[in-house]
Formats: sequence, structure tokens, C-alpha cells
Amino acid sequence: MKNLLCLPLLAPLLFLESSTRAVEDVPIYAFIAADSLEVGGEYELEIFVELPENAKTSESGAPAPFLQLDVPPSIELGGRYLKTYQELSQNEFLEEPYERLLEENPARIPFKLVAEPAEGEVLGFNVLAYVKPGGETPDYFMRRRFELLIEPGVEAAEVAATDSSWGVDERRLQLGDEAADFTLPRADGTTVALADYIGKKNIIVTTYRAFW
Repeated sequence: MKNLLCLPLLAPLLFLESSTRAVEDVPIYAFIAADSLEVGGEYELEIFVELPENAKTSESGAPAPFLQLDVPPSIELGGRYLKTYQELSQNEFLEEPYERLLEENPARIPFKLVAEPAEGEVLGFNVLAYVKPGGETPDYFMRRRFELLIEPGVEAAEVAATDSSWGVDERRLQLGDEAADFTLPRADGTTVALADYIGKKNIIVTTYRAFW
């Protein structure tokens, strides 16, 4: 461990023992609750996350599982649009309407169809949760990616989790992206630069989502 450099940005991230099998064993279903779709119509995306019996998410770093929506041009989400730092801070820095806690099961996400979907156009979403399953199964972090064709009666399909995009305004970092160089202040007033350690040490950069 002596060659490990940890660069804390604001506060430590909660690390949980990974359990791939446990993550895969959580059924997640999603579909558009409608018999037909018309431009100008208002609909709901329903998402159901079937956690194991006795599993808890409120004691493992976040108040509930949360959702990140990757919205195509044909869809306009309903709900609040948070724009200012104050609004975000009061909402635990979840960027609604594109990011929200899944406090109800199933979650119902309202949206309006504002244009005819292109052929093959999908609505993507990431489901994230810190899970305490109970018993002898270790705690784990779940992050899974789904895509749903903009059609009635179609169930969302799970896809490779390497795509982590969400929202509509900018391209987010993806798993596997090369880190851009940065320089950050230390608590003692000095600075630390990523370039000083690339190729010399293993590096962990931590941040937080304001869940407490």
C-alpha cells in the first residue's frame, strides 16, 4: 500500500465490497405505461427495482437507490428543473429532473413526447444503489445500465454498464475515459497535480454525493 496515493477532493467516498452475483440477482424492470404514443402526449416511465427481502439501501451511503436518465431529443421530462447551486444543494446535489431518488417502487417518471422518435431511438437510464442485503452477503454497490425503445409495450433491456451518460446538456465522463490533468489544493494550502504521479503511483480520486 505504500505506493498508493489518495487524492481527497471533498470527502471520502464510501467503499463497499463488490458482489457481482448479488448485483445481477436484483431484477429491474422498466416500460412506458401506455398502449400507444403520440407526439404531444404525456406519459410515464415505470421502473421497478426488486431488491432482496430484508435488503436495505438507506443505511449504506444514500437514502435510497437513485436514477440517472439519459434523455433523447424526442422526450421532455416532467418534474422540477434544478439550475442553481442553491437548488442543487437543497436537493442533496441530485440534478433533477435527470437524476432522482427512487423512493417509491415502482418509480413513475412523467415525460412528454415532443417529437417523433427516430428509428431505434432509446431512453437510457442508470440505476445506482448502495445495498446492505443482510445475512452473510457482503454490502455492495450496484450500478446498472438499461435502454428502452420509445415504444409502448417494450421492456427495457440491460446493456453494458461502461456507458454512464445521463442528462442532455453535456457529455459525462465514461468508465474507461483517460483522466484529464488537474491541479487541486491540499488542506495545508499547497497543491497537488495529477501529472506528478501518473505512471509512478496508483491513484484514487474520491468525491461525494452529499448523502448523509
